[in-house]
Amino acid sequence: MRPVLAVVAGYLIMVIFVMVTLTIAWGLLGSSFAFQSGTTHVTLRWVGLNLSLSVLAAIAGGYVTMWIAPNDSMLTVKILAGIILVVGLIMAVAHIFTDPSVDQQLAQGVVVEGMSAFSAASEAVQPLWYNFLVPIVGAVGVLIGGRLRGIEVEEG
Repeated sequence: MRPVLAVVAGYLIMVIFVMVTLTIAWGLLGSSFAFQSGTTHVTLRWVGLNLSLSVLAAIAGGYVTMWIAPNDSMLTVKILAGIILVVGLIMAVAHIFTDPSVDQQLAQGVVVEGMSAFSAASEAVQPLWYNFLVPIVGAVGVLIGGRLRGIEVEEG
């Protein structure tokens, strides 16, 4: 039961970290930082910020997973990394088969000023390559976080 708890806890840490930090970023930086003018296509600045925060979230998730895992098992961390990678890549591939006009309809004519962080996230249109990069970054970050915790245990 403890490995399952470790994976769930690591995943929840990642989700909460990303949600909180991106909500704060949205509040501080606003729609002009996140979206290209007049659309909900994300800017490269926002993509860079999101990827940076995703790496930190994944490292934290891997660290927590390793901390909770029985006998500090790196296998548990690898399971979380695998889940992040497989589910993320499935979602990225599924996005390829969505009608591109849906993204165009979402991106055009939306009033972004005053939009909540949650609404902005649901309306955002990311570049296709980003959808494939996020699960890779997430999986690698989880492995790094687990390894960092493992090094602490070895030295402790």
